[in-house]
Amino acid sequence: MKVAFDLTVGHPPDRVWPYLAELGKRAEFVPQLDEMTRIGSGPVEVGAEWRSVGRMGPWKVTAIDTVTVYEPVSRVGWDTSEPWNAHTEYELTPLEEGQTVIHMEFEARPSGWLRIMDWFPDSMLKQAMISDHRRLEAILDD
Repeated sequence: MKVAFDLTVGHPPDRVWPYLAELGKRAEFVPQLDEMTRIGSGPVEVGAEWRSVGRMGPWKVTAIDTVTVYEPVSRVGWDTSEPWNAHTEYELTPLEEGQTVIHMEFEARPSGWLRIMDWFPDSMLKQAMISDHRRLEAILDD
């Protein structure tokens, strides 16, 4: 599975950044995430980890997300453990008038029963991810 997209939001990068870089905040705009719990403490930086619990239909999926890229207010990326075996990366580009282009890339090689995701077209996953980020924009609008 591989998804990439650009989405322009009406907020500057410093408003968008905390929701992407602080992985625990993802549960606020990704409805499939039931829980994102920080493992350990300290600043968010390369090596920081979160335990995620998400839903795939009626099933729970637990994984560990480890930050692999961290360039404040610019780029953040993380690897997700089995069963996702994924890498997610964001890059923020400021535009005039306080807007930001969110560039997102996601690639996964699901294992076990989660391989069922390979049966769905990447375009379906892309639309779901864009919807998640539209929810983020609505949160930022409030």
